[in-house]
Amino acid sequence: MKNRLKEQYAVSNPMIESVNRHLGLKHNEEYIDRVDQTLLQLSAIFYDEYNDKGVRMGVPRGREKSIKSIFTKIKILEIKRLYKLYIEKQITDEEIIRLKKIINSISMEEMLELEIKVREEIEKGEIGLINNPVEYLKLKDVMAICLTVGAVDDVVGIEDEKLNEILQNRKSSTVREDYKKYNEMARKRVAKIWTDNLINNKQLLDKLNLELLENGYVHREKANGYSAEHVKFRYKDKPEYMFELQIKSIHQERLSKKGAPADHERRLGKKRLIPDTKNKKTFIMNLLYTLPGYRAVTGDREKLELKKYSMLENTICYYDDYLDPKTEQYSEIMQIIREEEERAMIKI
Repeated sequence: MKNRLKEQYAVSNPMIESVNRHLGLKHNEEYIDRVDQTLLQLSAIFYDEYNDKGVRMGVPRGREKSIKSIFTKIKILEIKRLYKLYIEKQITDEEIIRLKKIINSISMEEMLELEIKVREEIEKGEIGLINNPVEYLKLKDVMAICLTVGAVDDVVGIEDEKLNEILQNRKSSTVREDYKKYNEMARKRVAKIWTDNLINNKQLLDKLNLELLENGYVHREKANGYSAEHVKFRYKDKPEYMFELQIKSIHQERLSKKGAPADHERRLGKKRLIPDTKNKKTFIMNLLYTLPGYRAVTGDREKLELKKYSMLENTICYYDDYLDPKTEQYSEIMQIIREEEERAMIKI
């Protein structure tokens, strides 16, 4: 049975084919436009639902994965898939050779970290579709939307016993640290309430042409303090168009900054290296490979607009806290990018 499954889903090089498939999606204008429109729609819904109830949201944002991020994520998934096949004694000689080649491209420290994660997943029974690489290597967050809860008033128009209890404790706090703790609890509670309301509102999801993926909702609560609601959707008429929605408190955004407890750099394959500027052309190519495509919702409720970041803005956003504006390196990088953007405008 297992051999038949392997034959049925066999592809020449699953990792490369998956990378190419996702790069095609990344350059699919219809897909990108759909998710951008959904970002605007969800932002408007949040405003309408909570702005008059004593809750303010942070700036709604979107993110398009970089080429580097797509390649790195799929490579990690393929190592995990092949390693699971090895542990389950289902791996072929050809797959062993491929596993060795991929392992040689990462550090020993990264390999040990992956091995620990794989064994933990197997112990939990999280084997996954290891004999179906097309599905196993499918990314569901080439595009992502992030909505943040910015502030919660002492009196809100939300009927939730737990939230009201938290707000009462915050109001009666006499110690600053206690106030900050309950303030964050209130924001996280609103994020949870709104997530539950959204994923259980079939009429609204139908209107948005969305459906929740199987096991698509996860409440993330990590030891490093990071906490957020992660929801993965797809469009009903285009099930291959998927995206991730993150709903969290605005404070959780700060936890992922450089040096913070949930610093992105501490995650496998997330190290942010600034490209060398000696060769300007190579520097720009490295940036295009590395930078995500950020966007933000601007304006008030009457006229919400989507602003897509330029290369310069993407660089500043991605390398925030990694580049010191007072240094010569910063000035040089900004100048190179400005020249490239001017050149691109002339070409158009």
